[in-house]
Amino acid sequence: ESDCEAMKSADLLSLDGEQHRKCRRAITSKFSFKSIESYLPTISRIIENHLENMLTHQGPVNLTEVFSEPVSRDNHAYILGIPIFMIGEFEEYFVRESDRLNKVEFVRKVYEYKVKNPSDDVIGHMISVGLSRSEVEGLIFVLFSSGRDSIAYMISTSIVALLENRDQYEIIRNNLPVSTDAVEELMRYCSMFVTLFPRTALEDIKIGTISIKKGDSVSISPVAINRDSKIWENPDELLIDRKMETNLTFGHGIHGCLGQGVARVVI
Repeated sequence: ESDCEAMKSADLLSLDGEQHRKCRRAITSKFSFKSIESYLPTISRIIENHLENMLTHQGPVNLTEVFSEPVSRDNHAYILGIPIFMIGEFEEYFVRESDRLNKVEFVRKVYEYKVKNPSDDVIGHMISVGLSRSEVEGLIFVLFSSGRDSIAYMISTSIVALLENRDQYEIIRNNLPVSTDAVEELMRYCSMFVTLFPRTALEDIKIGTISIKKGDSVSISPVAINRDSKIWENPDELLIDRKMETNLTFGHGIHGCLGQGVARVVI
């Protein structure tokens, strides 16, 4: 089957309805609170290894190249279940610039290996729950393409934000381990998505004072919402001890980022 067919059958970012529920349900358990807890020792070890590596460099280093990207790459590979000997190819095709054909061929290579070598990671789980090959390959493509860059971005921009706000940096440093509120505030302050994927109205609707006509497409901006003065007091300030219930950095609802719990841990 063509790569287009695979993507159409399991593209969580554009699917709706029963097919979306089926594909999302197939992997939700691997991103549950219980599953994330089981990932913590390995996530910590990956981060510690890259911190130690960064400290071996003499003089200034490029934080994103030496730390943020490698941390996000290795955690992505670990949780999804990319074999260690394939991580170099994953980086070549999904971290660096590569054309779609190379990406699809690599996805199929990973799929074939995992079918022959069952495992309890995300990819292994998808293969075991009765999805078709097209659906599994489509989900692998989406998961390989999503989330890793967000984590790398958030690590780097969070560190920059703290260096630019030394009083907030001192609050974190003097109150380790890092609190949940601090992580949420950094996510709010450092939001990376100017807009999320657009949705098209199937009927005329009204949200508050805004009327949306059938056929109109609407994009939501997490950056704008996370800096909205109607919601946040002093929204352009980084306040590590800010109390918040939620933010829209990773979306919301049925299309909210499945891996946002992992992202919070790694960040």
